[in-house]
Amino acid sequence: MNKRELLRIFYHLTVIGAGFTTLALEIIASRMLMPQFGLTLDIWGAVLVVTLSVLAAGYFWGEKTVSGSLAEKIPGKYVRNAFCAVVLVFAGVLGFYPLTGMFTDLPLFIGAALSSFILIGPCFFFTATLTPLLVMIETLSQGQEKTKAIGHTGIILAESTIGSVIGALVCVYGLIPNMSVEIALIYLLAPLFVSSSVLVVLHSRFMGLKIRGIQLLAIMLAGTVFFSGLDVDARQINFGNTIATQLEVQRTRYGTIRLIRVPLPAEQTAWLYLLLDGRTQNILLEKGENAIAYTNAAVNSLLNMPKKPKDVLILGGGAGVIARDLANSGVSVDMVEINGAFEPLAKKYFYLPDMVNFYVEDARTFLNRCSKTYDAIVFDIFTGYGAPEHLVTKEAYQAAKECLNPGGVVSLNLLRDPKDTKPDATIKATLSAVFSYVDLYSPIKAETPIVNGLWLASDETLPVAQLSGGATPGFINEELKQNWKYQPVSDGGEVSTDNFPAYVFETKELFREEHSLTRDIYGVSVMKP
Repeated sequence: MNKRELLRIFYHLTVIGAGFTTLALEIIASRMLMPQFGLTLDIWGAVLVVTLSVLAAGYFWGEKTVSGSLAEKIPGKYVRNAFCAVVLVFAGVLGFYPLTGMFTDLPLFIGAALSSFILIGPCFFFTATLTPLLVMIETLSQGQEKTKAIGHTGIILAESTIGSVIGALVCVYGLIPNMSVEIALIYLLAPLFVSSSVLVVLHSRFMGLKIRGIQLLAIMLAGTVFFSGLDVDARQINFGNTIATQLEVQRTRYGTIRLIRVPLPAEQTAWLYLLLDGRTQNILLEKGENAIAYTNAAVNSLLNMPKKPKDVLILGGGAGVIARDLANSGVSVDMVEINGAFEPLAKKYFYLPDMVNFYVEDARTFLNRCSKTYDAIVFDIFTGYGAPEHLVTKEAYQAAKECLNPGGVVSLNLLRDPKDTKPDATIKATLSAVFSYVDLYSPIKAETPIVNGLWLASDETLPVAQLSGGATPGFINEELKQNWKYQPVSDGGEVSTDNFPAYVFETKELFREEHSLTRDIYGVSVMKP
C-alpha cells in the first residue's frame, strides 16, 4: 500500500468518525441539558435547530474553502478541520456547566439553544466542512470529471450516515446505560480523535506538514479532560452545610439514577433523595416515614374516598412511595414504570412491598392494552419538570377511563406555577373532555415558585378531598390541613390531543436547591472519599 492510498483510507475513516460522533452527540447533548432545562420537547427542538443550522453553515463554509484554496492546500485544511472538531468538543465540555448557569433564567428554548451551541455547535461546524473538502480531495486525485465528483459525494455522505447510525446505537445501548454522559461523550470522540490524529501524523510525515501549535494545544486539552478525574461517582457530596453520601448510582437508558443520603444528626435519621439526571423523584426519611406533602395528599385523597378503592394502578412513581403506602393500607396495587432500575432501589431503600405488582413498560402502551380495570389510576410521571406530552392528552385520559371501573377516579401529579394559569386551564379542558368532574388541590403558599398540583377526575361527583390523616407525620398533616386547598381553575383552555399537544409547562424560575445539588453531583463541588 502506497502513501497516497493509506492517506485516502484515513480520510474516509475520519468522515465515518465524524458521523459516528454527530448523531450520538445530539443524544448526549439532550441528556446534559435535561438537568438544567427539563422538558424533552424544548430541548430536542433546541438541539435539532442548533445542529442543523450549524451543519448548514459548515457545509457552506466548506464549499467556500474549497473554491478559495489552492488544490495542494485542501488536504491540510481537511486535517486541520477534523482535529479542530475534536478540540472544540473538549472545550465545550469544560465550559458547559459554568456557562449554562448564565442561561437558565432565559426563555426555555433560547437558554437550551445557547447551551446546546456551546456544547456541540463549533464541533459540528468543523465536521460539516469535511464533506465538501473530501469530495474535492477525491475529485482532484482522480481527475476533474463532474460525474466522478457526484459519485464521491454520494459515497462520502453514505459513509457519514452509516457512522451516525452506528454511533447512535453504541450511544443508546452501550454507553449511556453504563457510564456518565460526560465520559460517554469522551468515548464517542475516540474514532474521530484517533483518525484525525493519525492524519496529522501521516500528513506531517508524507507531505511535510508541521504539527502546529493548535494541534499540540488540542492534544494537551484532550489529555487534560481524559485525566481530569471528573469524579461523578464520588461517595461524598457537599449538600449545603452537610456532607451527604451517594449510596447508589444506576446508569440507564432513561437517565442516571442516584440515591443520596443526607444526614439529620439532631433527629438521628436522614433524608433519602432519589434523583434522575439531577431531578428529585422521591424523598423519604430513612426510618420509613413519608414526609412529602404531595405523596401524602395523593394517598389520603384516595383512601378517604366514600368508597375506598380496592385496586389501584400507579403510572410512573419512581421508587413507589405512593404504591407502598396504598399497598400497606390494604389496596391491591399495580405499578407501571418505564425504568426497571427503580424496582430494586425501591425495595431496598423505600420499603416497596413485594405485593406491589411492578411492570416495566411505557404507561401509554400499558393503558392501551390493559387487561383489567381499576378503581383509581394515578399518573405520577415526569420528564424534567413537565410531563411526557403523550400522557397529558385527551386520548391518554380516554385510554385511562377505559381501564377504570364505573365511578373510578383518575389522579394526576403535575407541577404548576400559580402565576401562570394557561397550563392549568389546558389540563382542566383536556380532563373535562373525558370526565364529568375535575378538581385541583394545591398549596396556597410555598417557598418555591413551583408547586405540586393534585388533580382528581371522575364521572361521578367528587367529594371534597380529605388530604390529611392516616399514617401521615404530624407536621405534614398540619401542612395539608392549613395550606393545601381546592384551587378554582378558569375555563376556556385548549384541549391537548395527540395531534395537537397544547400542554406546555415552562419553568423560567427553577428550583435553585436542586440545581446546586446537581452541580455538586456532576463534579463542581464533589468531595472524594
